[in-house]
Amino acid sequence: LRADAPLDADAAGAFTVGEKLPASAEGFNGTLEAEIVAVSADQVGFRVDNSARQLHEGQGIGCKKLKADHADAIVIPAAAVLNDSLGDFVYIAEKKKAKKLYVTLGASEAGAIRIEKGLVAGTQLIVSGFECLADKKKIRVVNEEQMAREKAEAKAMQEKKEAAAVKPAAGEEKKAVPPVVVSGLDEFIAYLDANKDALGYVRYEKSEWKGLPAVSIYSGRETQKKLLDIIPQFAVSEVTFELQDDLIVSIVAFKKVEEFISEMEARAREEQASRTRFANRLLKFGVHGTYFLMLSKNFKDTYGGLIGFGGELSYRFSNKMDFWVSGGMANKKVTPEWSTDEMQFKLIPLSAAIRYYLTEKGKLSTFVGAGANVFLVKDLNPVLDIKATLIGFNALAGLYYNLTNKISAQLTAKFNLIQKDMVPDSTVDDPLNLSGLELLFGFSYSI
Repeated sequence: LRADAPLDADAAGAFTVGEKLPASAEGFNGTLEAEIVAVSADQVGFRVDNSARQLHEGQGIGCKKLKADHADAIVIPAAAVLNDSLGDFVYIAEKKKAKKLYVTLGASEAGAIRIEKGLVAGTQLIVSGFECLADKKKIRVVNEEQMAREKAEAKAMQEKKEAAAVKPAAGEEKKAVPPVVVSGLDEFIAYLDANKDALGYVRYEKSEWKGLPAVSIYSGRETQKKLLDIIPQFAVSEVTFELQDDLIVSIVAFKKVEEFISEMEARAREEQASRTRFANRLLKFGVHGTYFLMLSKNFKDTYGGLIGFGGELSYRFSNKMDFWVSGGMANKKVTPEWSTDEMQFKLIPLSAAIRYYLTEKGKLSTFVGAGANVFLVKDLNPVLDIKATLIGFNALAGLYYNLTNKISAQLTAKFNLIQKDMVPDSTVDDPLNLSGLELLFGFSYSI
């Protein structure tokens, strides 16, 4: 079977009549041999043995000839080559920084490309992460094993966040706890290998400690401090230290995989149950006792503190936030030294706030918030009866403690900033100042 192929003018001298080359054909997986039968300035003709009739007319046939042998060639992944207005370049790692090198490219094949100029053998080539890379930018070099572990941990964390964000509908089957990524002995050893220079240890050995898999690290005091910083990232059961030939031996024992997975899954289930317990309770009703401690010296000298009671309502409109309203009543009667007539102070405090939940773990949840106040005041005294409405602001913080699935105890500390000038035209600066601390303690019911 005869076939002809176009030829570049400068390649005509590379082929010789009678020369035999390996060949391939479309849709044929066997081995073929092509014999050069004709060579011209722009075409080469070759013949393939088709006595077994495995090929047919019109089928594409090709053959390859090694153009040159580059024994010391530098070949890199084609994906590592970038380009800009000045030409083609790569990034290398040098002194924990990225360095931009312009290169001259050679032949390429199957995702690899030869570098003719600009790169020397043994250079640390950066092959990923280009989207956030720039010349002279600080970088962290990781090996493939460490990168794979970090990617797995990041994926597990993302799956955990997505699972927490999805609330199962009524009657919907609960999803299983996301799989746990175990950072155990093998991952710890991989970390030691990848960061030997940074940690500065002498050597390490695999060992056992009280029946648990362990690793013994021989180092100085500075390495010991660094190890104590990173150990919490791994499933460590116990750490002990010994002194041996002027070296500190840090013996790091690891939990067995089954034990660690069991602990992590139990913790994940508890966190998931906690999120469900808090997030699914959208509406809370509550009652509370209240104690007011005003900052105004005149008020404290006359009435001291105020004790009252009230109720509240909150609506959870997001996973971390709710809208809270509260109302109540406080009343106090006193007889001043300078009069035989009784004085009475009545207060109806109305408050509203947006609250943000900081933590929700187990039975405890904590929150902070801010909002507005409206205080309805009636002050009956021998000199002048006062009726007024004061408007101000508040900032608060507090906690809920679940006593049962629906009933919880609560404690809130609220600072009120609220006052009003009762006689605007007077030259005396003595406003009705009810700013101060308000403490609320009570119980709430969730539905």
